[in-house]
Amino acid sequence: MGFIIHIAIRLTFLYTVRRMGKTTVSTKYQIVIPKDVRKQLDISPGMELCIEVVDGDRAVVHTKEVSAVQALKGLGKETWKTLGGGDHYLKHERSTWDASSV
Repeated sequence: MGFIIHIAIRLTFLYTVRRMGKTTVSTKYQIVIPKDVRKQLDISPGMELCIEVVDGDRAVVHTKEVSAVQALKGLGKETWKTLGGGDHYLKHERSTWDASSV
């Protein structure tokens, strides 16, 4: 009995998360955002949306603008961890400087 309930809950979760709205592009290249998607994303008339192309047949709609700086934020932070942290790396680099080369 527990196995059947688990499967039902899992299938319901997957359906809820992966459900997509379907729309058609007009001759003016306009689309109508389905009502359930508008409600989930809290989209209202006049709101600006950002569309990011993912690959040849997919795009992501953002309700908030994502700047290039924000998109790159945190990139490479794993590198600093492998080097012992930013402070440790800087101390090591500065200790290798030759006073005569400055």
